[in-house]
Amino acid sequence: PAEFFVHRHIYGKWACRCCQVLRQAPSVAEVIEGGIAASGFVAHTLISRFVDHLPYYRQEAINARSGVHTPRSTLAQWSGRGGAALEPLYEVHKRFVLSARVLHADETPVALLDPGAGKTRRAYVWAYARGELDAQRGVIFEFCLGRGGQYPVAFLGGEDGAWSGTLLTDQY
Repeated sequence: PAEFFVHRHIYGKWACRCCQVLRQAPSVAEVIEGGIAASGFVAHTLISRFVDHLPYYRQEAINARSGVHTPRSTLAQWSGRGGAALEPLYEVHKRFVLSARVLHADETPVALLDPGAGKTRRAYVWAYARGELDAQRGVIFEFCLGRGGQYPVAFLGGEDGAWSGTLLTDQY
């Protein structure tokens, strides 16, 4: 079973008596600098939430059984910071997918909570996949509030210049 543990990192400091300069070993880079959660725990939280579909209140209870108090708000904040840290990877993957000459695009409806209206409304996740005959496969997803043509036009236009090639869709 999984278990929680504390890593204690001790970084030495050295001072030169001649020039009076203080030197310290560099710390290990973390997703949340100065935070209590290590990168592995942030990754575990993200995978539990978005791959295993465990809501934060369940993760909170699971962690509490192991003696670790992690409020839902803290788990949500860690997920936000973890997602922000993954943004450069998303951009590289997007460029890879858009480097294909043939793309398949399709949208899938999803429920979106609309707190102001007190109910859910329909939003869409667009999927863009490299062509079937490409040696390297790749799919990238984009969340949009609608299914109009402006969403793929904006996605395929991008900041790096407009994508050109063959786009296969269901002709909606």
